[in-house]
Amino acid sequence: MPLDKTNTHHKLLPCIKKEFLEHGYEKASLQNIARCVGITAAGLYRHFPSKEAMFTAMVEPTTSDFLKICNVSMEETYSRLSDNDFLQNFNEFRTEKNRETINYMYDNYDVFRLLLACSKGTPYESFQEKLVEIEMKGVIDLFHVLDKRGLSHKIVTDNELHILCTTFVTALCETIKHEYSREQALKHLDFIGQMLYPGMKEVLGF
Repeated sequence: MPLDKTNTHHKLLPCIKKEFLEHGYEKASLQNIARCVGITAAGLYRHFPSKEAMFTAMVEPTTSDFLKICNVSMEETYSRLSDNDFLQNFNEFRTEKNRETINYMYDNYDVFRLLLACSKGTPYESFQEKLVEIEMKGVIDLFHVLDKRGLSHKIVTDNELHILCTTFVTALCETIKHEYSREQALKHLDFIGQMLYPGMKEVLGF
């Protein structure tokens, strides 16, 4: 009888996730994964062409979907700049959007643990820096929209903006890296807002 690859593949997925979460990508053992599901290490290659492909299968499409959500959030910001009270309430708006971000991360907690704490040696090891780049691009694009609409803002250098965005993204990602509960993460987010947003608003000028 032919090997039921579909059933074996289904059993493989939690074994792969467990190994990567416990040991990280670089130290994860293919032998351990194979032993978990009861096949040989060579048998793994009937299901995945490489160890890297196994990791990718654990984090996609959630990662790509999350990056799209980040971009949509910035687009919503641009669309509301004509609202009279929007910039005055910008901190509250960003706090709400960041709560949505945290909840998405915790709805997909294992994926973000893999991305932020276990991805060294994979193309995803720069995931946190990618978030910084998205945040920076969002602010730069926001400045362009403000300029087009005749709304004032301060001039910030690339280095200054990188520091601001890195500070925010690092604070956000620490909740996953240090294994906060969802409740703790949301409280941490409120703290981030109270600490960072008034200063950021002063620096950015809106």
